[in-house]
Formats: sequence, structure tokens, C-alpha cells
Amino acid sequence: MSNLSKHPFKDEYSIYLNDNKLFIPEKLLRYIHTQLKFILIEKSNKKSWDAISNYLTGYFNKDFKENHFDVFQILFSSGIGISAANIERAIRGKKGVQKVKVKYELIDFLCYVTWGKSLIDKLFDSKENWNTKIIHDVIIPDYALDELNKVKYKAQDFYKNRLEVNPNKSTLHNNYAKLLYSKFNDIKEAEKHFNLAIELNPQNYAAHYNYAVFLKNKMADYDGAKKHYEMALEINPYNASIHNNYASLLIDFFNDVDKAKIHYEKALASNPLYFLYNLNYAILLSDYLNEKKLAIVYFKKTLDIDPENCNAHHHYANFLANKLNDMGEANKHYKRALDINPENITVHKNYAIFLTDKLNDPKEADFHNKEALRLIKNRIKKTS
Repeated sequence: MSNLSKHPFKDEYSIYLNDNKLFIPEKLLRYIHTQLKFILIEKSNKKSWDAISNYLTGYFNKDFKENHFDVFQILFSSGIGISAANIERAIRGKKGVQKVKVKYELIDFLCYVTWGKSLIDKLFDSKENWNTKIIHDVIIPDYALDELNKVKYKAQDFYKNRLEVNPNKSTLHNNYAKLLYSKFNDIKEAEKHFNLAIELNPQNYAAHYNYAVFLKNKMADYDGAKKHYEMALEINPYNASIHNNYASLLIDFFNDVDKAKIHYEKALASNPLYFLYNLNYAILLSDYLNEKKLAIVYFKKTLDIDPENCNAHHHYANFLANKLNDMGEANKHYKRALDINPENITVHKNYAIFLTDKLNDPKEADFHNKEALRLIKNRIKKTS
């Protein structure tokens, strides 16, 4: 997430959006903080976090309620938490040295206070020139999904119009292909535009990389994916994302653990503090190479980088239970994973197995099996 374009639709639509999450640029939050301090200085000559919190609480219950009543009801029911600590964490992205999770609703409210428009509206405003640093990723709640769909269609229109003006630009075809398959599931058109992107510029490493991801995830063409990962790395041998994803392909579909290890290490050499590269390397060490001591180092490093990551706690719990026989610590990390994401079906199922096989607690295991079944049924209802 480090190479943002000047605005979301310039060259790289999906930089601000991944599945059900939005990525929030630091500059947007700095704007909010500057505006809040300005308001407070004008009103009371104060600018502390407590003063900001007190002002926002009063504004929420009076002016905001009057001007945006429908949104007020949604945010009120979500319990956005306008405390000084929550506001500071939302703006700074950290509590001390630790990254913290922030609710979408809180930042949405702050955008309404500052600009009179929603977070999605402001983030995808093509007049803005956001900087490259990402400070939060937030889960998009149901009430914002309709608005987000409008953004998707706006992006589609943008690329169509740009391609009419400049049909020979490889970058546009690449990014339009990504949008088509990831947001609209238009596989046929996506493949056409990936091929055009590569035909127009065979040295476009991003097109080879994104086409490899597409071939793996949408076409189950693992040989084709391998070919285009290798072509991307030939053009750009220092790209951490390509090394990481290529390593995952090598493990999952070619059983080439030794080669995967080399590429995970290259990803880490390029970006040693990215949690996903550390987690993937830890899993490789624990599950495939049985290098327990080094696996512990990388699991702990992963959790130092992102202590609120459900997957990291889950995989570490599996490792502790199955490789180290440390049931107490494993139990703690399974519980922490579910505290962070109580709707993770896989964690519920694996925790149930752990409770049955390792702790001999069938009653608690039954609860988690039933919870996993309930979540599966809910997911089926939503997609049917």
C-alpha cells in the first residue's frame, strides 16, 4: 500500500479498497485534526484531545443530529465512542508504539464534522491529492455499502472514458482489468484487458503481476500464473509483493518449499516490517520446515507489528498447540483471535478441534462448532 497515485481513479483505483476494507491516508486524518484544532481555538482557545472530545460529543448530540438525522441514528446505534483516547488513536493510528483498530463509523463521523460529507465521499473525491502513507484500514459496515457501490460504477465509467481517449496506454488496461475482475467479477473482459496491457507494454511488470494473481485466483491456471510471476520478477526483482505471492504459489501448487523460502526471504529483505511477509515466513518455518525456534521469532515479530491481527493469533495458536504442545499459550491466542474477529469461521472450527483433542472440553467445543455452523448459514443467506 505504499505507492498511491495522486487520486483514487488516476491509475490505481483499488489502492483505497480491498474487499470489505477501506485504507485511510494519513493526510486525510491530518486535515481533520487541523480543522478540529482550529475550531477549538476559535471557540475556547483550547486544542487538547479532551477538549476536542467534549466539543465533538456536544456537536454529535445537537448539530449533527439535526443536520444528518439518518446517519446520526446509525452512528448512535453503533456506539462510535467519541472519547479523547479514541479520537487520538483514530488520528494518530497508534496507542504508544502499537497500531490500533479504529471503527469506520468514528472516522465517518469525523469526515461529516470536517467537510459535511461521508468518509467514502471524501476519500474518493477526485479533486483531492492524497499522500502515500496509509494510517488505518477499517471494515466497511453494511450502511455504507450502497455508497461504495456508486464509487465502483464511477470508477468503471472513469476507465471507460480514459480508454476511449487513450486506448494504447498499458497502465489503464491493467488497472481496468483489476477493477473488472475484483469488483465486478467480469472474468472475460478482465482477461482481455490484461492481455492488451501486456501486448502494449511487455515490460509492464505490474500487468504481469496482476495477471498472475488473476490466473491463479480466477482461472486456476497455476502454470500460467507461475510464468507471469517470473516475468514480473525479471523486470522488477526487488518488489516484495511479487516475491511474497510467488512464494505462496510455489508452496500451495508446486510443493517447492526451498524456492518459496528464497522468495519469502527476498520479500522480507525488501520490507522487513510488513506483517504479512513475517506471518507467511513464520508459517513456512513452522508448517513446512519444522524450524521451531526461528518460527517463534517470526510469529512474535508479526504480533509486535500488528497485535490486533486475528490470523496471526490463529496461526500462532495452531503452532503452539501442534508443534510445541503449549496448551495454555495456545488457548490464550485462540481466544484473542476470536476477541478480535468473533465471526471467523475457521478459528471457531480449529478452536473446537483444539478443545476436543487437547483440552478434553467437549462442552466448549460444541459451542464453537455450533457458532461456526451459525456463521456459515448466515453467510449462505447473505449470498443467496
